[in-house]
Amino acid sequence: MKLKTWLIAAPMMFLMMAAANAEHPDHGKRHDHMVERMTTDLGLSNEQSAKIKTILETQEKKRAAQRAETDKQIKSVLNKEQLAKHEAKMAEREKMRAESGKPGKKGCAKKDS
Repeated sequence: MKLKTWLIAAPMMFLMMAAANAEHPDHGKRHDHMVERMTTDLGLSNEQSAKIKTILETQEKKRAAQRAETDKQIKSVLNKEQLAKHEAKMAEREKMRAESGKPGKKGCAKKDS
């Protein structure tokens, strides 16, 4: 029974974690850092840097939309009891994530650098 529960829960948790990370407000900063690093390492022009930043931002939005659609589809399969359990687990994970300072959808706590 536990294995069956784990086989169902693990992919759902992975998707929720991925969705939480995609919607984190610091992703723009990460993109900026990545573009800066590529600009320095590869000697990109301003035009190339701008295009790469646009590509990264576009892909991030696509991934977030895909995760949201996947979450919607998963929720459509669950019955009311399962959905309530699922949402409670996700809220618990979000609380733990916020307390640990890891990025998440809501109320993420930011670690001091």
